[in-house]
Amino acid sequence: MPDNNKHYTEALKLKVIREFEDGASISHLRRKYGIGGNSTIQKWINKYSHKAQKTSKIKTDNQEEVRRLKERIAQLEKAVLNLTVEKLVLESTLEVYEEEYGARLGQKKERRSSRRRSRKERERK
Repeated sequence: MPDNNKHYTEALKLKVIREFEDGASISHLRRKYGIGGNSTIQKWINKYSHKAQKTSKIKTDNQEEVRRLKERIAQLEKAVLNLTVEKLVLESTLEVYEEEYGARLGQKKERRSSRRRSRKERERK
C-alpha cells in the first residue's frame, strides 16, 4: 500500500514550484517526481509560488476595482435618471409655454431680422 503521508523536503517543493513557474504542468511534475495526491503540488504553489502570490494580489485588486466600478455605475445611473426627469420637466414646460403664448422659443421674430437686412442694404448704398 502506498504511503499517503509522504514528507517532501523544502528543496524539492521549491524545485517543483520553480519548474511550474517555468511552464511545466502539474501532471508532468507529479509523474516526474512521483508526487501523490491531486492537490499536493497545487497547495505548494499556493504557499510558495511568487506567481500565485501575485495572482492573489491581482485578484484582490481586481475585486476592489470591480466594487469601485459598480459604485460608479450606480452613481452614473442615478445621474442619468435625474437628467431624464429634468429633461421631461423642461419639455413639459416648453409645451405649456407654446400652448399659452403660441410661440416657439428660439425662433427670431421676422420683424427684427428684416430690419437688420434693410440697415445692411442701406449701408451698402
